[in-house]
Amino acid sequence: MRTADLPPRWTTAELAGDAVTAARALLGSYIWRRTAAGLVILRITETEAYGGMHDGRPDDASHAHRGKTARNAPMFAAAGTLYVYLVYGLHHCANIVTGSPGTPAAVLLRGAVVVHGEEIVAARRKTSPRHYADGPGKLSAALALTRSDSGRSALQGDFCLRHGKLLPGETVRVTPRRGIDYAEFGREFPWRFQLSVR
Repeated sequence: MRTADLPPRWTTAELAGDAVTAARALLGSYIWRRTAAGLVILRITETEAYGGMHDGRPDDASHAHRGKTARNAPMFAAAGTLYVYLVYGLHHCANIVTGSPGTPAAVLLRGAVVVHGEEIVAARRKTSPRHYADGPGKLSAALALTRSDSGRSALQGDFCLRHGKLLPGETVRVTPRRGIDYAEFGREFPWRFQLSVR
C-alpha cells in the first residue's frame, strides 16, 4: 500500500476531547504495532470509555476515580498516551488516554480483528483466528503490549493509530460496560461501544 493511500494518523488534538466521544470515534480505526517479529495491524471493533461524569455522577469505575497513583499515572498524561495495566496478574489491558493533561480519562481497547500480520498474531495467541483479539487481554497479547509500554505514546514510533470508518452494514451497539460490578454509579453508564453487522 502506498503511503498516500494510508488513512491519516490520529493526533493528540483529535483525542483531546472527552473519552466517550473518543471511544465511539475510534471504532473502525486501525492500530499499527511494529516489533522485531514484524508489523501487526488490528481494526478496532469494541471500546469502553473511562473517566469524567455522566448525568452528574462521577465515573467510579475509572482507575483514577480516587486520584493519581504510580499505576494510573499515564491516565493523567497527554491525550494519545498508552495506559496498560495487568488484570488478575494475567492479562494486560491497553487504553488510549484522552482529554487534557491532569484530567484522567481513557478509552479501553476492548476488541479488534486482525487485518495484517496474522501469522505473527497466530504465534502469539495459539487459538482460533476469531479469538485472536476479541477481548482486551487478547488484543494486548496480539500486539505484544505489556506494562512496560504504559506511559509511551500511541501516536508515534513503532505504534500508531490510523483513522477508519464503519463499513457498509455496520452499526454501533451501545451498552453498559462489562466487568465493573464494583462501581456504584459507573456500572450503569452506557459507555461500551461495539461494531455490529445488521
